[in-house]
Amino acid sequence: MFCFNCHSGIAVRVMLVLFVASALNIPAQGQVNYRGGVAFIRGEAVSPQLTGMDLEVLFDGIADLYCRVDDRVLYYYITDRDGRLFTLSVPPEGKAGNKDALESWQEGFISVLKVVMKDAPSLAGRIESIIPGKTEMTRLMEEYHALVALSDEIIIYKAPPPAFLPHFGIFGDWNADFIKTMNPGELEGYNIDPSLYPTAGISLLATMPRISDKLSLIVNLGAGRRYFYGYYISEDVPLPMTELHHELHLHNLLVSGDLLIRYDLGTGNIKPYVSGGFSGRTVVADKSRIETDVCYDSMVISDTYEYVTEEKTSFGLTISLGLSVGISGRVSITTAISYSEFLITGMPGNYRSAGLNIGANFQ
Repeated sequence: MFCFNCHSGIAVRVMLVLFVASALNIPAQGQVNYRGGVAFIRGEAVSPQLTGMDLEVLFDGIADLYCRVDDRVLYYYITDRDGRLFTLSVPPEGKAGNKDALESWQEGFISVLKVVMKDAPSLAGRIESIIPGKTEMTRLMEEYHALVALSDEIIIYKAPPPAFLPHFGIFGDWNADFIKTMNPGELEGYNIDPSLYPTAGISLLATMPRISDKLSLIVNLGAGRRYFYGYYISEDVPLPMTELHHELHLHNLLVSGDLLIRYDLGTGNIKPYVSGGFSGRTVVADKSRIETDVCYDSMVISDTYEYVTEEKTSFGLTISLGLSVGISGRVSITTAISYSEFLITGMPGNYRSAGLNIGANFQ
């Protein structure tokens, strides 16, 4: 298999172009050209019906796949092992792969593919669920080649997939934060209850098909309001005091961010996955306070004063285990449980967090 997506010099590119030209059994001059990592071929080299067209080469094997875009319509051209030419078109609204309702163009698209690949009946289900993008069509042609090609029929060329396939999502988290104060420390002696609070935000995701179809890079950006309650009772006080009570109220507005690598553990519409990476949080608003009660034999004196949270920005590591369920070709629902340990923080002690995530991703 040969790949045009290399940058080792003009000489190498020329050699590759000449090789593909000879493999396609066409004259190299004026027929095959290489632009920006993409191979193109003149239409007349494929079929007289395509004379004058400039076609992008996607796959050359037991059957060949070409494409072009004209007035926002994506056209695919397939030549089979018998030399027959098939034309498929995808209107602009069809590129996203919405399979909720089979429109007329989709029915025709699927019917033509089934005719082309009639000698590979095991691909019928794959064809019916195809998302008609270049990467998916190229993969389908490769699967077809693997099923029907003879041992001496090799893949001459396969267009490399894009480095990144971006999409976005939204999510909501239910978090449980834990602080264990250290001795000595500003809050030494305080017992701090876990903080349970929601966050919401957006996700920017990019699959990396050149490395693996199962690998994704994820950036999460979210915000939420967090509240910690802590208390401290001291009986070691000077007379005439009897006890000293402190109540800590941490009210913070947080902005959070994660940089994660995700790996899918399965295929199909239901896929478990694991992810891990870096996590960060920044306190952007702080309305914290400490309330004190000084107890005497016959009275209590109360006071309140402002407390400035030492945490400004915290960084740590996070890991999660989740499940992705495909709703359609465009939408998937995800749920995950996560655990984070913040190693760089202004919090007065060990700072950990666990969370339950529910989200939706849109391609």
